[in-house]
Amino acid sequence: MNDTFMKEKPVLPLILSMALPMVLSMLVNSLYNIIDSFFVAQIGEEAMTALSLVYPVQNFINAVGIGFGVGINAVIELGVRYSVIAFAFTLIIIVGVTFEKLFQAVGNMKTTMISLMCGCITNIVLDPVLIFGYGPFPEMGIEGAALATGIGQALTLALSSLLISALNAILAAYSEVYILILGIYYKLQTFIYLPANGIVQGMRPLIGYNYGAGENKRVSQIYKIVLCMSGIIMVIGTVICLLIPGQLIGLFTHSEATIQTGETALRIIGAGFIVSAVSVTSSGALEGLGKGTPSLLISLCRYVVVIIPTAFLLSRIFGAVGVWNAFWITEAITAIISICVYYKAIAQSRLSQSTVK
Repeated sequence: MNDTFMKEKPVLPLILSMALPMVLSMLVNSLYNIIDSFFVAQIGEEAMTALSLVYPVQNFINAVGIGFGVGINAVIELGVRYSVIAFAFTLIIIVGVTFEKLFQAVGNMKTTMISLMCGCITNIVLDPVLIFGYGPFPEMGIEGAALATGIGQALTLALSSLLISALNAILAAYSEVYILILGIYYKLQTFIYLPANGIVQGMRPLIGYNYGAGENKRVSQIYKIVLCMSGIIMVIGTVICLLIPGQLIGLFTHSEATIQTGETALRIIGAGFIVSAVSVTSSGALEGLGKGTPSLLISLCRYVVVIIPTAFLLSRIFGAVGVWNAFWITEAITAIISICVYYKAIAQSRLSQSTVK
């Protein structure tokens, strides 16, 4: 393949060629959880709730094995000095992966992504600081690498713990029906967000390559086309949630009361799908530009900074309906923030390019 195909190939076919394999693989992976949930739901709501409890237990066992496996490799590859510090964080690794699998069990992949990003970015920043000794930090060598990794993993766990604790606190005042509906929503929304996220993942290397090649107009074209594609997917999701919410909820429960409550929830939450295309696309574009911190800011607004306090406050005023409304309100606020952050980053990047020239 020609090395310059990312710079010369027409933008739309290029995006499709990069994104479609990712979209298909994501959708296939999501089918595992959906299919299990669909058939278990035929047994009853209690079985559906039990499914969410069993998955974390199964994955906890796997996490223990993974934790020890990673530890053994660290000893072999990096030696005793590294492993002394690395093993000190073993418990954090096990608990952190358990939280990760818990979120995945209810279909909430985004929370896992955000918590892992926080830990990863922390590790990237601290690695050179602790290994080579910058500023007030002493030069620690291989021990610094282990410590940076451990601190990053601790931050990942802390964020996961914060999110799950906040979610439990907000839902504690309501019955299991609301918890079940929230779990069903997270399973259903994967079929809306995964195609959009797959397109965005395909966009990232294209943005990065063309930005590095100085093709700013092409970068803008890629961003706008992906934004339109994501927007179309989200519009479809909104229309589906508005037209057939009862049928969607009915895939996972036969209770008329739960279906009626779920219809209201899906219609309200679905209203936020359209505007979420802005933040999803902008966050991915910023990652492609190498702007990890602004991208993380957008993601944190969507999943922590805005939605948690909004859901808490609205739930005190409107009950469970307030929690559902917090979703679209958060998406609207984050979309505005995303536009501002993205174009500010673009302006800074172009200024940096012109300075280098």
